[in-house]
Amino acid sequence: EYKSESKDSDEMEAEKFHTAKMGQEYLVVIPQRNGRPLGIDTVFSKFYPTLHILKVKPEGLVSWWNASHPDSRVSEGDHLVEVNGVRRDKDQMCRQLLA
Repeated sequence: EYKSESKDSDEMEAEKFHTAKMGQEYLVVIPQRNGRPLGIDTVFSKFYPTLHILKVKPEGLVSWWNASHPDSRVSEGDHLVEVNGVRRDKDQMCRQLLA
């Protein structure tokens, strides 16, 4: 179950993603955007209540995550199943990504 975390004042507030990869779900924490791009293109999944990642761009916070966490990379073809505590509502998940 997803839980919101409190950050120390020295840490940035985090956006949280669970990503499905090869049947496994894991947590990806992206720092607060502050106007920086996430660097992903997504589309609604036709068959699941998720957002399908079409492209991970070389610039952006997701690429930063991938470089810092090579064992839990976000890749094209992955699905976002939760964004900032929102699941199963693709429209609301998109709004959270843009926030």
